Amino acid sequence: MVDVNAKISLYDGVSPEVLRDISMWDFFTKTSEKLKGQVEAIRKADREVAKKLKSSLPSVTVSGTFGGTRGIANLKQHSGFICIDIDDINDVENIKDILVDKFNFVVLAGKSVSGNGVFCVVAVDDKCTGKTHSNYFDYIKSEIEGVRGIKCDKSCRDVSRLRFYSYDERLVGWGQTVTPVSWESVEAMIKGEEAKRVEKRELVGNGDSDDRRFKALLQVIDSFGIDITSDRADWVKIGSAIANKYGEAGYDYFRQISSYYEGFKEGECRKQYNSFLRGKYDVSIGTIFYIADSYGVRLNG
Repeated sequence: MVDVNAKISLYDGVSPEVLRDISMWDFFTKTSEKLKGQVEAIRKADREVAKKLKSSLPSVTVSGTFGGTRGIANLKQHSGFICIDIDDINDVENIKDILVDKFNFVVLAGKSVSGNGVFCVVAVDDKCTGKTHSNYFDYIKSEIEGVRGIKCDKSCRDVSRLRFYSYDERLVGWGQTVTPVSWESVEAMIKGEEAKRVEKRELVGNGDSDDRRFKALLQVIDSFGIDITSDRADWVKIGSAIANKYGEAGYDYFRQISSYYEGFKEGECRKQYNSFLRGKYDVSIGTIFYIADSYGVRLNG
Protein backbone atom coordinates (compact mmCIF):
# COMPACT_ATOMS: atom_id res chain seq x y z
CA MET A 1 0.00 0.00 0.00
CA VAL A 2 1.43 3.37 -1.04
CA ASP A 3 1.00 6.20 1.47
CA VAL A 4 0.70 9.45 -0.49
CA ASN A 5 0.43 11.30 2.82
CA ALA A 6 3.92 10.22 3.84
CA LYS A 7 6.02 13.20 4.89
CA ILE A 8 9.07 14.55 3.08
CA SER A 9 11.13 17.71 3.64
CA LEU A 10 10.88 20.85 1.51
CA TYR A 11 13.85 23.13 0.78
CA ASP A 12 14.52 26.48 -0.83
CA GLY A 13 16.60 25.46 -3.84
CA VAL A 14 19.91 23.92 -2.78
CA SER A 15 19.77 25.24 0.77
CA PRO A 16 20.63 22.54 3.33
CA GLU A 17 18.12 23.97 5.80
CA VAL A 18 14.65 22.43 5.96
CA LEU A 19 11.80 24.87 5.28
CA ARG A 20 9.04 22.55 6.44
CA ASP A 21 7.70 19.05 5.96
CA ILE A 22 5.07 18.37 3.28
CA SER A 23 3.30 15.26 2.01
CA MET A 24 4.20 13.24 -1.06
CA TRP A 25 0.77 14.22 -2.37
CA ASP A 26 1.83 17.88 -2.27
CA PHE A 27 4.95 17.02 -4.26
CA PHE A 28 3.10 14.90 -6.82
CA THR A 29 0.41 17.51 -7.45
CA LYS A 30 2.72 20.52 -7.65
CA THR A 31 5.05 18.85 -10.16
CA SER A 32 2.83 20.23 -12.90
CA GLU A 33 1.37 23.50 -14.24
CA LYS A 34 2.42 25.73 -11.32
CA LEU A 35 6.08 25.53 -12.33
CA LYS A 36 5.67 25.38 -16.09
CA GLY A 37 7.11 28.83 -16.85
CA GLN A 38 10.16 28.44 -14.63
CA VAL A 39 11.03 24.97 -15.87
CA GLU A 40 10.56 25.79 -19.55
CA ALA A 41 12.87 28.78 -19.16
CA ILE A 42 15.54 26.44 -17.75
CA ARG A 43 15.13 24.04 -20.68
CA LYS A 44 15.69 26.86 -23.17
CA ALA A 45 18.70 28.42 -21.38
CA ASP A 46 22.36 27.62 -21.95
CA ARG A 47 24.14 25.32 -19.51
CA GLU A 48 25.44 27.88 -17.00
CA VAL A 49 22.26 29.95 -16.91
CA ALA A 50 20.15 26.81 -16.62
CA LYS A 51 22.20 25.63 -13.65
CA LYS A 52 21.65 28.93 -11.84
CA LEU A 53 17.93 28.99 -12.62
CA LYS A 54 17.51 25.38 -11.49
CA SER A 55 19.00 26.16 -8.09
CA SER A 56 16.14 28.62 -7.50
CA LEU A 57 13.45 25.95 -7.85
CA PRO A 58 11.92 24.44 -4.71
CA SER A 59 13.28 20.99 -3.89
CA VAL A 60 12.46 18.03 -1.67
CA THR A 61 14.08 14.97 -0.15
CA VAL A 62 11.81 12.33 -1.65
CA SER A 63 13.08 9.63 0.71
CA GLY A 64 12.13 11.25 3.99
CA THR A 65 12.11 14.04 6.53
CA PHE A 66 15.22 15.57 8.04
CA GLY A 67 15.85 17.54 11.20
CA GLY A 68 17.92 20.72 10.92
CA THR A 69 20.24 20.35 7.96
CA ARG A 70 20.01 17.74 5.22
CA GLY A 71 22.16 14.65 5.71
CA ILE A 72 21.84 10.97 6.55
CA ALA A 73 22.67 11.56 10.21
CA ASN A 74 19.64 13.87 10.48
CA LEU A 75 17.08 11.55 8.86
CA LYS A 76 13.96 11.52 11.03
CA GLN A 77 11.75 9.15 9.07
CA HIS A 78 12.02 7.36 5.75
CA SER A 79 9.08 8.15 3.47
CA GLY A 80 8.78 4.76 1.79
CA PHE A 81 9.85 6.24 -1.56
CA ILE A 82 13.08 6.41 -3.54
CA CYS A 83 13.55 8.68 -6.55
CA ILE A 84 15.59 7.34 -9.48
CA ASP A 85 17.25 9.62 -12.05
CA ILE A 86 18.02 8.57 -15.62
CA ASP A 87 19.98 11.32 -17.38
CA ASP A 88 20.97 12.25 -20.92
CA ILE A 89 18.55 10.09 -22.89
CA ASN A 90 17.09 10.70 -26.34
CA ASP A 91 13.67 9.09 -26.04
CA VAL A 92 12.28 10.53 -22.81
CA GLU A 93 8.63 9.70 -23.49
CA ASN A 94 9.37 6.10 -24.39
CA ILE A 95 11.52 5.55 -21.30
CA LYS A 96 8.74 6.93 -19.07
CA ASP A 97 6.29 4.42 -20.53
CA ILE A 98 8.76 1.53 -20.22
CA LEU A 99 9.37 2.27 -16.54
CA VAL A 100 5.68 2.31 -15.70
CA ASP A 101 4.71 -0.65 -17.89
CA LYS A 102 7.58 -2.95 -16.90
CA PHE A 103 8.02 -2.25 -13.18
CA ASN A 104 5.09 -2.46 -10.79
CA PHE A 105 7.05 -0.64 -8.08
CA VAL A 106 7.11 2.65 -10.06
CA VAL A 107 4.60 5.16 -8.71
CA LEU A 108 5.27 7.99 -11.13
CA ALA A 109 7.58 8.81 -14.04
CA GLY A 110 8.16 12.26 -15.44
CA LYS A 111 10.51 14.51 -17.38
CA SER A 112 13.42 15.96 -15.43
CA VAL A 113 14.04 19.68 -15.11
CA SER A 114 16.56 19.65 -17.98
CA GLY A 115 14.07 17.95 -20.29
CA ASN A 116 16.76 15.42 -21.29
CA GLY A 117 16.17 12.91 -18.54
CA VAL A 118 13.55 11.03 -16.58
CA PHE A 119 12.86 10.80 -12.88
CA CYS A 120 10.75 8.04 -11.42
CA VAL A 121 9.44 7.63 -7.90
CA VAL A 122 9.60 4.07 -6.57
CA ALA A 123 7.65 2.67 -3.61
CA VAL A 124 9.50 0.58 -1.01
CA ASP A 125 8.24 -1.31 2.01
CA ASP A 126 8.57 -0.28 5.66
CA LYS A 127 11.86 -2.15 6.11
CA CYS A 128 13.57 0.64 4.17
CA THR A 129 15.42 2.93 6.60
CA GLY A 130 18.43 5.18 6.51
CA LYS A 131 20.63 2.10 6.96
CA THR A 132 18.99 -0.05 4.31
CA HIS A 133 18.15 2.68 1.77
CA SER A 134 21.31 2.01 -0.25
CA ASN A 135 20.46 -1.72 -0.42
CA TYR A 136 17.01 -0.94 -1.80
CA PHE A 137 18.52 1.49 -4.29
CA ASP A 138 20.99 -1.15 -5.50
CA TYR A 139 18.15 -3.60 -6.07
CA ILE A 140 16.02 -1.04 -7.96
CA LYS A 141 19.02 0.03 -10.03
CA SER A 142 19.84 -3.56 -11.00
CA GLU A 143 16.24 -4.20 -12.01
CA ILE A 144 15.84 -1.03 -14.08
CA GLU A 145 19.25 -1.34 -15.74
CA GLY A 146 18.15 -4.73 -16.98
CA VAL A 147 16.43 -2.72 -19.70
CA ARG A 148 18.97 -2.13 -22.43
CA GLY A 149 20.26 1.42 -22.67
CA ILE A 150 19.05 2.63 -19.27
CA LYS A 151 21.59 3.79 -16.68
CA CYS A 152 20.55 5.09 -13.26
CA ASP A 153 22.33 7.95 -11.53
CA LYS A 154 24.21 6.45 -8.55
CA SER A 155 23.78 9.71 -6.60
CA CYS A 156 20.25 8.59 -5.71
CA ARG A 157 21.85 6.02 -3.42
CA ASP A 158 22.09 8.91 -0.95
CA VAL A 159 18.94 8.99 1.21
CA SER A 160 19.27 12.79 1.50
CA ARG A 161 19.43 13.33 -2.27
CA LEU A 162 17.54 16.44 -3.42
CA ARG A 163 14.85 16.31 -6.10
CA PHE A 164 13.97 19.63 -7.75
CA TYR A 165 10.39 20.25 -8.69
CA SER A 166 9.84 19.84 -12.42
CA TYR A 167 7.12 20.21 -15.03
CA ASP A 168 5.79 17.54 -17.35
CA GLU A 169 2.63 17.81 -19.40
CA ARG A 170 2.44 13.99 -19.39
CA LEU A 171 3.26 12.46 -16.04
CA VAL A 172 2.71 8.71 -16.26
CA GLY A 173 1.90 6.01 -13.74
CA TRP A 174 0.03 8.14 -11.25
CA GLY A 175 -3.00 6.23 -9.91
CA GLN A 176 -2.00 2.76 -11.10
CA THR A 177 -1.67 -0.21 -8.75
CA VAL A 178 1.79 -0.32 -7.21
CA THR A 179 3.65 -3.08 -5.36
CA PRO A 180 6.40 -1.68 -3.13
CA VAL A 181 9.86 -3.21 -3.36
CA SER A 182 10.09 -5.75 -0.55
CA TRP A 183 12.96 -6.42 1.83
CA GLU A 184 12.73 -10.09 0.85
CA SER A 185 13.66 -9.18 -2.74
CA VAL A 186 16.48 -6.92 -1.59
CA GLU A 187 17.81 -9.52 0.84
CA ALA A 188 17.82 -12.18 -1.88
CA MET A 189 19.95 -9.87 -4.02
CA ILE A 190 22.36 -9.24 -1.14
CA LYS A 191 22.74 -12.97 -0.46
CA GLY A 192 23.32 -13.63 -4.15
CA GLU A 193 26.04 -10.98 -4.33
CA GLU A 194 27.69 -12.30 -1.17
CA ALA A 195 27.74 -15.81 -2.65
CA LYS A 196 29.50 -14.41 -5.71
CA ARG A 197 32.04 -12.61 -3.53
CA VAL A 198 32.76 -15.79 -1.59
CA GLU A 199 33.24 -17.67 -4.85
CA LYS A 200 35.57 -14.97 -6.13
CA ARG A 201 37.60 -15.02 -2.90
CA GLU A 202 38.05 -18.76 -3.30
CA LEU A 203 39.26 -18.22 -6.86
CA VAL A 204 41.54 -15.20 -6.46
CA GLY A 205 41.94 -14.30 -2.81
CA ASN A 206 44.85 -15.69 -0.82
CA GLY A 207 43.44 -14.55 2.50
CA ASP A 208 46.35 -12.18 3.24
CA SER A 209 45.91 -8.94 5.17
CA ASP A 210 46.16 -6.74 2.05
CA ASP A 211 43.35 -8.72 0.45
CA ARG A 212 41.12 -8.28 3.50
CA ARG A 213 41.91 -4.58 3.77
CA PHE A 214 41.27 -4.05 0.07
CA LYS A 215 37.84 -5.70 0.33
CA ALA A 216 37.07 -3.51 3.34
CA LEU A 217 38.13 -0.43 1.36
CA LEU A 218 35.80 -1.42 -1.48
CA GLN A 219 32.92 -1.59 0.97
CA VAL A 220 33.64 1.93 2.24
CA ILE A 221 33.89 3.33 -1.29
CA ASP A 222 30.67 1.57 -2.30
CA SER A 223 28.75 2.57 0.83
CA PHE A 224 29.45 6.27 0.37
CA GLY A 225 29.78 6.43 -3.42
CA ILE A 226 33.25 8.01 -3.25
CA ASP A 227 35.29 8.61 -6.39
CA ILE A 228 39.04 8.12 -5.91
CA THR A 229 39.81 8.05 -9.65
CA SER A 230 39.28 11.67 -10.73
CA ASP A 231 43.05 11.98 -11.34
CA ARG A 232 43.87 9.77 -14.32
CA ALA A 233 47.34 8.97 -12.97
CA ASP A 234 45.73 7.63 -9.80
CA TRP A 235 43.27 5.65 -11.89
CA VAL A 236 46.12 3.99 -13.80
CA LYS A 237 47.96 3.13 -10.58
CA ILE A 238 44.81 1.65 -9.05
CA GLY A 239 44.15 -0.51 -12.11
CA SER A 240 47.75 -1.64 -12.32
CA ALA A 241 47.79 -2.65 -8.66
CA ILE A 242 44.56 -4.63 -9.00
CA ALA A 243 45.76 -6.34 -12.18
CA ASN A 244 49.03 -7.30 -10.49
CA LYS A 245 47.28 -8.89 -7.54
CA TYR A 246 44.11 -10.39 -9.01
CA GLY A 247 44.73 -10.73 -12.74
CA GLU A 248 41.69 -11.04 -15.02
CA ALA A 249 39.43 -11.78 -12.04
CA GLY A 250 40.19 -8.31 -10.67
CA TYR A 251 38.35 -6.45 -13.42
CA ASP A 252 35.12 -6.31 -11.42
CA TYR A 253 37.02 -4.59 -8.59
CA PHE A 254 38.51 -2.06 -10.99
CA ARG A 255 35.13 -1.40 -12.55
CA GLN A 256 33.52 -1.01 -9.13
CA ILE A 257 36.04 1.65 -8.08
CA SER A 258 35.98 3.37 -11.49
CA SER A 259 32.19 3.55 -11.73
CA TYR A 260 31.97 6.45 -9.28
CA TYR A 261 33.87 8.71 -11.65
CA GLU A 262 31.50 11.23 -13.27
CA GLY A 263 32.73 10.42 -16.77
CA PHE A 264 32.86 6.64 -16.35
CA LYS A 265 32.63 4.63 -19.58
CA GLU A 266 32.46 0.85 -19.47
CA GLY A 267 34.28 0.34 -22.77
CA GLU A 268 37.20 2.57 -21.84
CA CYS A 269 37.45 0.92 -18.42
CA ARG A 270 37.63 -2.57 -19.93
CA LYS A 271 40.17 -1.50 -22.57
CA GLN A 272 42.41 0.13 -19.97
CA TYR A 273 42.31 -2.90 -17.68
CA ASN A 274 43.31 -5.15 -20.57
CA SER A 275 46.40 -2.98 -21.03
CA PHE A 276 47.27 -3.43 -17.35
CA LEU A 277 47.03 -7.20 -17.75
CA ARG A 278 49.43 -7.12 -20.71
CA GLY A 279 51.89 -4.72 -19.07
CA LYS A 280 54.35 -5.14 -16.25
CA TYR A 281 53.77 -2.39 -13.72
CA ASP A 282 55.58 -2.34 -10.40
CA VAL A 283 52.58 -1.18 -8.37
CA SER A 284 51.37 -2.92 -5.22
CA ILE A 285 47.91 -3.00 -3.67
CA GLY A 286 49.24 -0.73 -0.92
CA THR A 287 49.29 2.11 -3.44
CA ILE A 288 45.49 2.03 -3.52
CA PHE A 289 45.33 2.60 0.25
CA TYR A 290 47.66 5.59 -0.15
CA ILE A 291 45.55 7.08 -2.96
CA ALA A 292 42.30 6.47 -1.05
CA ASP A 293 43.78 8.22 1.98
CA SER A 294 44.45 11.32 -0.12
CA TYR A 295 40.72 11.42 -0.88
CA GLY A 296 39.85 11.12 2.80
CA VAL A 297 38.98 7.42 2.63
CA ARG A 298 40.62 5.63 5.54
CA LEU A 299 40.26 2.28 7.24
CA ASN A 300 40.35 1.93 11.00
CA GLY A 301 43.16 -0.26 12.20
